[in-house]
Amino acid sequence: MELWTGVDVPVSLLLLPLALILLYVYATWPFGQLQSLGISGPPPQPFFGNQRQLTTKGQFYALLEWSKKYGRVYG
Repeated sequence: MELWTGVDVPVSLLLLPLALILLYVYATWPFGQLQSLGISGPPPQPFFGNQRQLTTKGQFYALLEWSKKYGRVYG
């Protein structure tokens, strides 16, 4: 595929950024569902959610901290 000045660019190089953006949106789309329902919670990371926080602090301590901060119901 030729761009403006006759530079040949493979179609795959043009589609790669679009595919990465769509993958990011697909991976982070569910994260806003609980907040739209008014349920607060710790902010998740794309693709991994809150797994990193659970493993670094320890599951028990992370959940205890979140229950103190966000109340009995959080997501």
